[in-house]
Amino acid sequence: MRRLSFNGNPNIGAFFLVNNEFLFFPPSSPTKIIEEIEDNLNVFPIKTTIFDSPLLGIYGVINSGFVLLPYFTEKQELEIFKEYLEVIVLSKKNFPLTALGNLIAVNDKGGIASPYLGKEALRELEDKTGLEFFQTSLANYKAIASLLVVNNRGALVSYKASDEELEIIKKALKVSPLRGSISLGSQFIKLGVIANDKGCVVNSLTTGFELSRVEEALDLIKN
Repeated sequence: MRRLSFNGNPNIGAFFLVNNEFLFFPPSSPTKIIEEIEDNLNVFPIKTTIFDSPLLGIYGVINSGFVLLPYFTEKQELEIFKEYLEVIVLSKKNFPLTALGNLIAVNDKGGIASPYLGKEALRELEDKTGLEFFQTSLANYKAIASLLVVNNRGALVSYKASDEELEIIKKALKVSPLRGSISLGSQFIKLGVIANDKGCVVNSLTTGFELSRVEEALDLIKN
């Protein structure tokens, strides 16, 4: 596992979308960072933006089969994503809040969604993805996906999450979540980690203890 920053910015999770095959990265990404992520996660890198923004991890949500994108994603960007996996564009009516990466988290088994999303939005998610979604807050925050990182093997969740919230995550994503932090005690775990089922990288502020907790939670410790 490596510690990285994005042009000096420790919030690396805001800039990338990754699953077990692909890494979608913005054009402003330093070559060295892409090579490090490619090597540690064993993925194929693809350059793109979302609405001409480098914040792929804020606007998009991805698993092995699909990527969720906001309604304003540009045509040429959609075509890039469509070359590699199913593209699901969420409607403007049900998803006026477009920072999907902070509101929705998925793996290949299920999903969780923010209480900010209404019943029609939840129904759209389930109809378009074929997954079951559960709604919950986390540690008194409704932007739930910013407080966790998940793969198909586990999840690391804010150290402030309640037992009840952990049970909902366990039921929704069918993994056993652990509490932890990133970036010298931050509960906004998504911003400091990029992960799949094969590996992960963390940001430059993450301590050795936090790093080992990420590996444990995502079942990435190699015997």
